Amino acid sequence: MLTVSAKPTSSTPPLEAGLYPARCVQLIDLGEQMNELAGKFQRQVMLMFEIPSERISVNGEDKPRMISATYTASLSDKAKLRSVLESWRGRQFTEDELACFDLRNILNVVCSLSVIEKTSKTGNKYSSIGSISRVMKGIAVPPAETPILAFDLDEDDCLAKLAMLPDWVQERVKQGETYKRLTDPSPDDLPDVDPDDTPFGDDA
Repeated sequence: MLTVSAKPTSSTPPLEAGLYPARCVQLIDLGEQMNELAGKFQRQVMLMFEIPSERISVNGEDKPRMISATYTASLSDKAKLRSVLESWRGRQFTEDELACFDLRNILNVVCSLSVIEKTSKTGNKYSSIGSISRVMKGIAVPPAETPILAFDLDEDDCLAKLAMLPDWVQERVKQGETYKRLTDPSPDDLPDVDPDDTPFGDDA
């Protein structure tokens, strides 16, 4: 099940508001997360973008700045993800695409990000993606420096892949109900076991 919010760490200065050529480098399934506005759990996905023109030093290495956005995993009429992707593509979805669209198609695709400045409830300023659109003609976006990655909680090796994600993203995933069910299944999720087949039955 693979869709987006971004906040820099407290030690990272926010990006200046404006338009930036970027590339989608990671698609992260956050699982079922509590949507405070809707008052219910909803499947969410995070899109991670690399901005090659903006640089930052990470452990002494020159790296491109990153920014992300989180959306409910839906392409319904009023879904924010649908409007974002249609703006990015420059066209509406067809009925066939709406029936089954693989979000992996957006990986490694270039775009233009409108970055805006916001202020948290605690008064900290941070960068947020205001909109995503097609990159302007004539603008070249360098190849990705960040590994292209799709993280899907429905895949068998998802827990092994989780370690490849930044720590703060791992924490987001672990807060979700989907991760909790994977790592600590309830009795209803456990397979039925015939007591006569156990090694400690009456015949042992």
